[in-house]
Amino acid sequence: MMISSEFLILCVYVKDGICRLRFFLGVFEAGIGPGVPLYLSFWYERDEMAKRVSAYFSFSTIAGALGGLVAYATFTNLQHTLGLKSWQWLFIIEGVPTILTGLLSFFILPDYPASASLKWLTEDEKALAIDRMQGNISRRDEGFDMKQFKDAIADYKNWLTALISLGLHVPLTSFLFFLPTFIQSMGFSVMTSQLMTIPPYLAAFVAILIASSSADRTMQRGLHIFVLSGIAAFGYVLAFIPSIWGKYIGIVLTGMGVYGALPILMAWTADNQYGHTKRATGLALTNMIGQSFSMLGTQVCYKLSAWI
Repeated sequence: MMISSEFLILCVYVKDGICRLRFFLGVFEAGIGPGVPLYLSFWYERDEMAKRVSAYFSFSTIAGALGGLVAYATFTNLQHTLGLKSWQWLFIIEGVPTILTGLLSFFILPDYPASASLKWLTEDEKALAIDRMQGNISRRDEGFDMKQFKDAIADYKNWLTALISLGLHVPLTSFLFFLPTFIQSMGFSVMTSQLMTIPPYLAAFVAILIASSSADRTMQRGLHIFVLSGIAAFGYVLAFIPSIWGKYIGIVLTGMGVYGALPILMAWTADNQYGHTKRATGLALTNMIGQSFSMLGTQVCYKLSAWI
């Protein structure tokens, strides 16, 4: 369904059609956010999770950096090529590799260390992978457990992490959707603004790797999230100073703080659960609350961009 929605968007020429298809695209990809940390928790121990979840999240910053270059080249050279508009070409160029990767992962990526489809480990290595995770995760065959589901909903820690997720997703959404707009509002051209989105994403990439390594080494998840959230908040404060480059530094700091904190939060949420159903529910709740308030970020920052 995700693949179908992506291709159908290419055929849309009116705003209402795009909004409808984007809605369904969001519905079908909603499980990816909590699903990836859940999947990684089958393979890695608690003191390894932050780095692994961050490795996944870090590629979104690389995609953001490359997206600026790709968008610049696409809008400069491919408008009306073969009868397609430049934004349609952007969907093709960025969407096709993702779709191919998704199809390949269905056949290549094993479900669990004990999975029969796991061909790239020897039997001894597979046994070691299973043994090292004993006591750290639940078994695949336990199925859905209503008691664990209720425990996850009743666990105050899940609601606290959901509240933190809310606070991180609001600035994350503004960063994702309004970064070129923020930069353009400083007086730069549209194309220059696209190129200037690259350094903030690269800085966020570095912040993710450093923060996650430190969080795993010290096992101080909360402290790292607190510090990184403070960095992001300070970045937003800099948006109101007169200096253009001061504002730009604020954008860089915001990206570093938000992107650095979110994967640590998801790893922390996974660490705090025992049992397959409870872990899946806790991750889903944390992600759902955060994503639900992402719309607030679009509205707040739409107004904010007019003040900068």
